[in-house]
Amino acid sequence: MKKLTLKFKNKLWFSLLAVIAFLTGCGNNTGSKKGEIINEEPACEYGCPHADYVVNIKINNENGAAIEGIEIKMDENDSLSEYSITEYTDSAGNAVIGLTDSPMDIRTFYLWVNDIDEGKNGFYQSIDTSVSFKYEEFTGKTEEDNWYAGSAEKTLEIILVKKK
Repeated sequence: MKKLTLKFKNKLWFSLLAVIAFLTGCGNNTGSKKGEIINEEPACEYGCPHADYVVNIKINNENGAAIEGIEIKMDENDSLSEYSITEYTDSAGNAVIGLTDSPMDIRTFYLWVNDIDEGKNGFYQSIDTSVSFKYEEFTGKTEEDNWYAGSAEKTLEIILVKKK
């Protein structure tokens, strides 16, 4: 008899909790006035916060002439890794390098600029530098994608000095 009563109580509690979960979990009643029913679709989202970081780079020599074929590597760590991104300057000395990563208040990326063309345009010294992005600089956030923080863009002008 005691076992039967315990099973009945468990079923009763389970049923009560299921009804409470159903009534409170269906729909979005936040901000409703007493007796008012809001029929909104519940937010169904999957993903993680992300943002686009873009660096536009212009590389010239000491005389202001563009340098083609300069290698630029970018990484979120202060040393190169297998995840480093690599781009090369075009004939106008321009390169665009970027990545999608998680947004932060301040995000710093490290750049390594190297002359690898074996003297085609002269022999230039390498430069290591960094670029930082602030969260306030992001633009283009959309209402449709709550995970997307937008994109931020920086422009760097680098002058390479010939090796002596």
